[in-house]
Amino acid sequence: MTYGYPPHDQGGGYGGPQGGYGQPGYGQPNPGYGQPQPGYDYGQNYGYQQQPGYAGYQPVGTNGLAVAAMILGILGFVTCGATSVLAVIFGHVALSQIKRSGEQGHGMAMTGVILGWILTGLWLLYWMAVLFLGWGAFWATSTTTSL
Repeated sequence: MTYGYPPHDQGGGYGGPQGGYGQPGYGQPNPGYGQPQPGYDYGQNYGYQQQPGYAGYQPVGTNGLAVAAMILGILGFVTCGATSVLAVIFGHVALSQIKRSGEQGHGMAMTGVILGWILTGLWLLYWMAVLFLGWGAFWATSTTTSL
């Protein structure tokens, strides 16, 4: 009579057809090394994402609109603010694309947006001053009496 041990023909415990004490699985079948086990999906990444700098990583390029925004922002100094509005538009579109795609060029897009807004504001103030001074000069000369 055996107490607590499975019968010898069912493979388990300290003896039985699968092997004795200390062998893998204690009587369970040993699939062996290198053989696929049921329920185990070989060749999958198991939800892990590849980190930058490891093999297979494809670096993302620089956003073209970010480059264009920065160039148009700088050209705003020369073109009397004509390209500054385009720098603002291209910069904002580039920032949204960079956020969505992970491309590089965030600093260039911000440079284009900042320069675009500053130059647009300065040129608007300049033209408002020219109009008001010109309008004031016009009224000042037209209301004088001649002798």
